[in-house]
Amino acid sequence: MHGHRIGLAVLFGLTTALAQDPPTPVPPQEPEHAKALRTWIESDHTDRKQLDATAAALLDAKEPGLLALQRELVALKPGERDRRIAVETLLSTTVLAALERELARGMRYAGQYDHLRALQPHAGNFLLNLVLQTPSWFPSDQRAQVVPALRDLFPEPPAEATIRRLVEMAKDEEFESEDLREALSLALAQWGHRDLVQKRIDTFVESAGKGKTADELHFMRALGKLNYELREYPEAALWWSRFIDGTVALGSRVAAIDEYDAACSFALAERTDDSLAALERCAALIAAGKVDSSAAITREMFEQDPDLKSVRAHERFAKAQAMAFAKQKDGEAKR
Repeated sequence: MHGHRIGLAVLFGLTTALAQDPPTPVPPQEPEHAKALRTWIESDHTDRKQLDATAAALLDAKEPGLLALQRELVALKPGERDRRIAVETLLSTTVLAALERELARGMRYAGQYDHLRALQPHAGNFLLNLVLQTPSWFPSDQRAQVVPALRDLFPEPPAEATIRRLVEMAKDEEFESEDLREALSLALAQWGHRDLVQKRIDTFVESAGKGKTADELHFMRALGKLNYELREYPEAALWWSRFIDGTVALGSRVAAIDEYDAACSFALAERTDDSLAALERCAALIAAGKVDSSAAITREMFEQDPDLKSVRAHERFAKAQAMAFAKQKDGEAKR
C-alpha cells in the first residue's frame, strides 16, 4: 500500500542517518577572563602589565570573573608555592583595582562593594590586613579608602579580637589620621560599637543650634552627611532639610553638590518630592555653570547612582537631567 511504502521509506532514511558518523561537537569557546586567568597562572608572574590586565579582565566579566578567581583560591593546596603566589597576587591586585574603579566614579553608596563578596573571606581578610598590618608598599594615608569596602564585605561584625584592634585605632588621635578614625567609627557603629560616632553626633547637634548662622548651618550639613554615612537616611534627610531651609533663609545659595547629596538622602528616605525638587535646583546650577570644579556632578551620577533609583523613572527627573546636561555635546567628555 502507498501508506506502507511511505513507512518503509522513512525507516530506510532513519537507518541510513543512524549509520552515519555523528557530527563532531564544537568545543565551547574559553571566555576571555578564563583565558587571562589561566595564562597568568601559567606564566612566570613577573609581568606587571599582564597582572593588571588579568585583574581588569576578571572585573570586566563581573560575577563570573570573580567566581573564577574564587575557585582558584579555594583549590590552592599546601606546597603549591608558585601557584599560590600567582593566585594571591592576583587577588590583591583585583581587589585594589575594584576599589580604584569605584573611587573614580565619584559616587559613594551602601553596597558599592557588594560584588567583592564573591571573593570572601579572602577579599575581606586582605583588606583588614591593609588596615591593621599595613605593608610597606601600601600608602598608609590611603587606609581610610579601604574602610567603606570593609563595611560591605562584613555586614556582620568581624572577629571580636579584630573589633578591639579597630577600636584602639579609632581612638588613637596621636598616631592615626582623622579621616581613618572617622571612617573606622562609622564601620564600628555598623558593627554595634556606636559610642565613638555618637560623640561626634552629640557635638555636631550642639554646635548646629537652630541653624541661624553660617557656622551653625555648617554643622547641620555635617549631620546630613554623617547620618547618610551611617545609613540612617530619614535622619539624614531631616538635617539636609534644615540645612537647605536655613541657607535659603540667610539669603545664601545651596551648592549644587549639597543639593545632589540632599536629593540622595531624600530619595532613600522615600521623600520623593523633596528629592526631585533638590535635583531640579541642582540641575539649574549645573546648567548655569555654577558648580565648583572640585565637586563636579556628572551625567553618570544622574544615570547610575543607586541612591536615586526610586526617583529615576519620574518625569521630573528626566527633565532635570536634560536641563543639567543640555549643553553637553555628543562625544564630549562627561562633566
